[in-house]
Amino acid sequence: MNRTSGPAPVVVGVDGSAASDLAVDWAAAEAARRHLPLLVVHAWNLDFSAEMIGPLLSMVERQSFDCLQAATRRARAVSADLRVSQRQERTGASAALVTASLRADTVVVGDRGAGTYERLLTGSTSTQVAAHAHCPVVVVRATGSHPDGAGRVVVGVDSSPSASDAVAYAMAQAAARGSTVTAVHAWDVALVEGTLALNAPLDVWEAFEDERVRMTAEAVAGYAEQYPEVTVHTDVVRGPAADALVKAAAGADLLVVGSRGRGGFLGLMLGSVSRAVLHAAPCPVAVVRHTDHRPR
Repeated sequence: MNRTSGPAPVVVGVDGSAASDLAVDWAAAEAARRHLPLLVVHAWNLDFSAEMIGPLLSMVERQSFDCLQAATRRARAVSADLRVSQRQERTGASAALVTASLRADTVVVGDRGAGTYERLLTGSTSTQVAAHAHCPVVVVRATGSHPDGAGRVVVGVDSSPSASDAVAYAMAQAAARGSTVTAVHAWDVALVEGTLALNAPLDVWEAFEDERVRMTAEAVAGYAEQYPEVTVHTDVVRGPAADALVKAAAGADLLVVGSRGRGGFLGLMLGSVSRAVLHAAPCPVAVVRHTDHRPR
């Protein structure tokens, strides 16, 4: 994506669906709050023979233009001062948004788009973009809650580099929103390295849980010093991580997770926990990938 020097934009993928409209609202508010430009992207790809493409080309281009215009009007209704640009991409939506993420601050998508079967809770585009983007990706769920104003940002914590980046992102979001942060760490003996016998003495269990509490506190301590205005709560629970995060996110403004945590295969770009919360979270979800990339 070619662009001039300046702040990296918030990029939102649009397709005219209800989920896309909510993604535009979220992206526009984010860009306005942080004084960033907004780039609205619509991608399309005609998978037909050359003989069939001709008659359809002008119609699809017009539909794409109309979709971009409607999204731009919606974004400017959020903030009249917002700097909005548009881009048509003749390629798959996932590829277009992943490419845009190379020079983006954040990419925002709806959880499912036009034409997706209603039974699918999360569309393939949002999952693929969350897995492969080079910047944080926010997936806005059409069926979730969308609180407006100061509230809570929930972040999943473990000892992985990706989780550390997620905490940093959550703290910055909370500072910009005037929100609190709840850092959630879930543990289960099935996920602990080594073997912990079920008949272990009580003091062994208590020592292990104390260590989890200490790790969670340490994970947020440095960022709490960086953002002293943000109130941070920690919650250490026993059980599956995805379940704990979804429960904690009820009524929250945003749930933040790393793209993969401890124990994930190195080649896996989207871990089982982050994938699970994309399907079930009751609020927008930010997936933060551990990467050396920084927007320029």
